[in-house]
Amino acid sequence: MRKLEVVVVFVTLVIFFLGARHQVNHSVRVKAKTTDSPRQTEGDVLKRLAVFSKSEGSRIATLIYELKLVETSLEKKIIELQKTLEAFGRHAASDTEFISWNRQLAALKTDQVHLSGKLEEAFIWSEKFRLAPSAEHKAEYTARIIECNTLATELAGRYQGLLELKSTG
Repeated sequence: MRKLEVVVVFVTLVIFFLGARHQVNHSVRVKAKTTDSPRQTEGDVLKRLAVFSKSEGSRIATLIYELKLVETSLEKKIIELQKTLEAFGRHAASDTEFISWNRQLAALKTDQVHLSGKLEEAFIWSEKFRLAPSAEHKAEYTARIIECNTLATELAGRYQGLLELKSTG
């Protein structure tokens, strides 16, 4: 295998594994979030994420989309440069621009993964805010806990009294 092919294969594998790792991590995170509630499906979470991406997270989602367009354009230019260099008998693997552009492509893909993670993080915080119990809700369940404790104490007292009557009677 020629040096150029080795470099292209290496860069492609690095990019593939970065993308695959992100997909696996994303899938695991979504599944972990959805297993707590049997009524909530992964599809429900992804739908809310899509809505979030179009509203509050639209700027981040737009940047990710624009970076994807830049990535596609840069990939085409790298391939075109490689073909041009090879047409003149030059090795792309030793061409400084070719190497630089591949590094830029790898950095661009890393940035996309990073921004996707930031969008997910922002979405998770919005979900925490949406799902957080209000002060009224907290006061209500605190009152119910106190009421249940009082009733349990009264009930235990009654049975204790009945046991004493039964023992002496």
